[in-house]
Amino acid sequence: MKLAVLVVLAGCAKPHYLGAVVPKPCTERDAEGCLGWMAERDLAAAELDIYDDSELRRYVQGIADRVAKHSLLGAPPRVLIADRDETYATSGRRIVIARRTLEKLSSEAELAGVIAHELAHVEGRHSVVSLFGRPPDEGFVNRRDAEAIADERAVFLLERAGYAPTAMASALRVVLEAEDEEHPLRADRIARVTVMAGGRPGFE
Repeated sequence: MKLAVLVVLAGCAKPHYLGAVVPKPCTERDAEGCLGWMAERDLAAAELDIYDDSELRRYVQGIADRVAKHSLLGAPPRVLIADRDETYATSGRRIVIARRTLEKLSSEAELAGVIAHELAHVEGRHSVVSLFGRPPDEGFVNRRDAEAIADERAVFLLERAGYAPTAMASALRVVLEAEDEEHPLRADRIARVTVMAGGRPGFE
């Protein structure tokens, strides 16, 4: 659907999408960049309640940039902060972090763990699979596999970025408040990343 819109937009003199003139990625055949911009416009149009604190967003974006340097992505994902309960990755290299999630975390390393998990979804093209938000409508097994992969990849990315890999387990303890049949068991996820981290130190 969005790719079809992209094709239409590319052929217009001054194309618009949801009331805004489209940026260069949408007119210069940068499909991924255009999809990201369109996803962000979709979120704004859906009244996502984007939390407008530029200093906080810069801080969180800086962590994402640091973690992304050690990923397979050509460019870091853009981070948005929302006054909602869900944290998730979406198409076009966008990560939406709930302000409520930020309030729960007790260290920068834990925040880096949340970002690394969502970044792993972007890296693995898991689309809108999320840490504890609403997943897409697909098989439970695939969702659980995607979450397990993202947890494990996050431990690796944390350590490569200089953060304590043990922060992934503490982040999961904080943000996973209840069991969800569409995700692996909370205890299993925490146990797996704890073993992977092996008590290795790093920046908290």
